[in-house]
Amino acid sequence: MSLEELKREYAAFLSTPSSQDVQIDLDVPRTISGHVLFHTRYGQGQRALFHVLHAFGLHCEDIGGYCQGMGPIAATLLCYFEPERAYACLVRLFYQYDLRHIFETGFPGLLQAFYIQERLVEWLMPDVHKAFDTHGVSTSAYATKWYITLFANSVPFSTQLRLWDGLLLEGVDFLIITAISIIWCFRDQFTSSSASFESILSSLSSYFLVESDDALLRWIRKALRKKDLRTKMAAWRSEWQGFVEDGSAARRVT
Repeated sequence: MSLEELKREYAAFLSTPSSQDVQIDLDVPRTISGHVLFHTRYGQGQRALFHVLHAFGLHCEDIGGYCQGMGPIAATLLCYFEPERAYACLVRLFYQYDLRHIFETGFPGLLQAFYIQERLVEWLMPDVHKAFDTHGVSTSAYATKWYITLFANSVPFSTQLRLWDGLLLEGVDFLIITAISIIWCFRDQFTSSSASFESILSSLSSYFLVESDDALLRWIRKALRKKDLRTKMAAWRSEWQGFVEDGSAARRVT
């Protein structure tokens, strides 16, 4: 669909009722509320966010409609675009970057990302992988919010924007390597004798204050250029699809 077609669709959805409006209205004030645009209850920013999420939920009815993780993504777009364009950008993100797969019923894309992330940790940081297994730390317990919000509310807003630049350039693989970069920063802590389930989960669930965005992005860029990394990620993606087809996928991720 063209931009003009998406704008017309957005306008049409605004007058279409949705059963998810009550939940959207509850979630809006909790969405990046620290940003000045969204401070005021039922202010211009919150109303625009409600309208975009209402319309996008209707657009995505075939995959279950609105999901809470969509809020921070839409709110970020509204910081730079009027509601019609924010809606169009959201649609484009979900289709061109396969984010739709993450939010589908059962979250298949999310589970696939977990599987690839776990294989990368096992390959690049075997001691950390062993520590996670020993302490019973599951990927879903800490990484879900990273993927479904594209790291919104997990890093400073300025860092989030630079990570989004990487996503737009590199695709979903960039998100997975970003997750790996965070784990890498804590690798010594996670493998120490004092590590525990609580301490590991607390570190990974916290808000990350990045000392240098440039250093973080250099690490991610270097990792993406690592020999065989893309090949391995593609192979693990195919392997995961095989697990989905034979019905064993559910027990392949933690």
